[in-house]
Amino acid sequence: MTPPTTLPMTPARRRALAVGGALAAVLIAAGALQLVSLVGWGSRAEERSLVPPAGPLVVDVGSGDLTLRQAEGERVRVRTTVHHSLGAPRIEQRRGPDGLLVLRGSCGGPLSWMNCSADHEVAVPEGVAVEVRASSGEVAASDLTGLRVEVSSGDIDVSDVDGSLMLRATSGDIDVSDVDGSVVLRTSSGGIRADGLDGDADARASSGDVTLEFDSAPSRVRAVASSGDVDIRLPGSGGGYRVQTETGSGDSTVDVVADPGSARLVEAATSSGDVTVEPR
Repeated sequence: MTPPTTLPMTPARRRALAVGGALAAVLIAAGALQLVSLVGWGSRAEERSLVPPAGPLVVDVGSGDLTLRQAEGERVRVRTTVHHSLGAPRIEQRRGPDGLLVLRGSCGGPLSWMNCSADHEVAVPEGVAVEVRASSGEVAASDLTGLRVEVSSGDIDVSDVDGSLMLRATSGDIDVSDVDGSVVLRTSSGGIRADGLDGDADARASSGDVTLEFDSAPSRVRAVASSGDVDIRLPGSGGGYRVQTETGSGDSTVDVVADPGSARLVEAATSSGDVTVEPR
């Protein structure tokens, strides 16, 4: 019988075995850590009730999704939920002397970066306007009286607002429906879509499309996109509009009744894309 051949232990083979062993150890450790994190998965929530402020309720959210809605009673109700695995959950719900409501949810410990997220819910009494400052996370709001939101990174979704609306996202899409009041919408990276509008509108997107649809004839509309299409849909009855369009690269189409002497002004412009102004 021929004895088995043993490969010589060359420097290259030693390096390959060392790399393979290290890689296997990393994969085993990562799998074990993931298994432990899944086994230890849980959540912790805290709630509190507050007297509403005399003016707007100002909410400061560091990181996490925020949901705003109308409360059934006469008090502001706050709920923060932290979803966690290996890190110890930390919740902060603090109201300063200036009325600022600070909401924070995080995880502590050496492995706090694994599977840690926070959700915030705020219910506001009818008639109380809200202002939101958020660093990272999505903001969803409905059934409110006046709203102002500034988000660094995250989408904004708003519906059923009775009053003025001002939304600004550095990076994220803006989606709006059913607003009885003027709207100001801004996003640096993302698109804007708004329908069911009953008031004037000023919308600008640096990178993305802008689509506005009105239930009633506005007095003034301004829609601007640096890179994207602009589409404005207006009620066809009740007279014409003074329409001004501009496009650097694209087509411009106006299908509503044009009246150069109308007090209702519609301005639509894009540097790269098409502009359409049409009846809804």
